[in-house]
Amino acid sequence: MLLSKEQLWEYIFTEYVGNDSVDRGLSEQTGRNRRDCLKRFYKYLGGEPFTADNCRGWMRHLNDKGLKPNSVKDVGRVLRATVRFLSRRKVIEENFASDIPLPKIPKTNIKVVPAELAEQIIIAGTEPGDGDNSINKKLKEEHRQALRFVLRTGLRSREVCGLKGSDISLENESFTVLSKGGDIDTLPLPKDMIEELRLRVDNKRLFRITSKTLNTVLERGCSRLNVATRVRTHTLRHIFSVSLSKRGVPFQIVSKLMRHKSVDMTFKVYSQFMIEDLRENLNARHPLIFKSLKSDEIFQSIRHSVESIVPHDDKRFEVLIRSDRIIIQVIKL
Repeated sequence: MLLSKEQLWEYIFTEYVGNDSVDRGLSEQTGRNRRDCLKRFYKYLGGEPFTADNCRGWMRHLNDKGLKPNSVKDVGRVLRATVRFLSRRKVIEENFASDIPLPKIPKTNIKVVPAELAEQIIIAGTEPGDGDNSINKKLKEEHRQALRFVLRTGLRSREVCGLKGSDISLENESFTVLSKGGDIDTLPLPKDMIEELRLRVDNKRLFRITSKTLNTVLERGCSRLNVATRVRTHTLRHIFSVSLSKRGVPFQIVSKLMRHKSVDMTFKVYSQFMIEDLRENLNARHPLIFKSLKSDEIFQSIRHSVESIVPHDDKRFEVLIRSDRIIIQVIKL
């Protein structure tokens, strides 16, 4: 199916930007991003054909204008996806998606705070003030519960804002969420929030919040507690993953809860936090290294393993660890 330049672009905006976005259940924001990106590319072409050379030229143009590498990469992804779509539909003869390079983004370390501190930040940021009326107090409570839910489920900001009461299944202790890419996933409910959610299942919107105000709350909480690390709603998603990984939850399970496309993606993003576990396993499992360890070093390794399961600061348990005979007792109080 060979189309003229104008027919091609009419097809792109009607079928790819319009119908395909709806068929795949993509969010309105994702659809707008597609449309805006391709409109700018159409304007850049100025009548020139949709080719790999012109795609690469546009990306160089954006880079020369000072667009951030991540933004240029997003443009490249839209162009690649468009080419693949047109190729599948036999609208273009050649699938040149792989000829559109994506800029390499320097890896930056993710900064997180412990989950316990994140909870304190949420509480501090939603603490009612003396001048708050009943409406403001209710709004703060909405944001507190929404952020607590994110910290326990790893949802993205857009996902938690889009939740409805009907998405909650108290019987199965699960909920459904429209994930990135249009998939509908089922996830477990955090047990410590079930009673709170029981009060919300009849609501049209599970939480009456916006992405902007969620971040405002976290900024206020960090300010009140003098926390230097910048904590945003998406940071809570990172904290969720890191907290599970550091407690020994397999990457396959963490990846499933995060709804990543692959375990490799999960490992690539969060492996920076696993150096302590890598060190422990190397020294405890390698036969030559282990033979050289002193008894105190072996004990510390065992102690670390126990405390990763039962935190020493959990007041529900008394953890007694004796090094003279390597006796470890965990007593439920």
